[in-house]
Amino acid sequence: MSRAVAATSSPRSRAAGGRPTQPGQAAVEIYAETYGQIVAALTSLLQACVEAGTADADADAEDVLRAMRGAWLVTDEQHRTDHAARLLDLLLDGLRFGALGPRPPG
Repeated sequence: MSRAVAATSSPRSRAAGGRPTQPGQAAVEIYAETYGQIVAALTSLLQACVEAGTADADADAEDVLRAMRGAWLVTDEQHRTDHAARLLDLLLDGLRFGALGPRPPG
């Protein structure tokens, strides 16, 4: 858990009834909760892909999410969906790499 989330989760940062007392605290908590839900869903999806033999067993949901952010940033900042599509293709090819069999030594 990040320091920001840990700080907002402490009993001292809450008023009676469990309401946040610091400005922006509710947004931080919602972000942390939503992020956790996204990672859990992506973990389930990756596990199903691994079981189906279509994704590398080493695939990590948070790493995949970080890589996806790069594609989102390219699209957002440059309005170039073609760049985002190439990045996502590269990401998906990387996820499939280990599912294709043993990796070469080295």
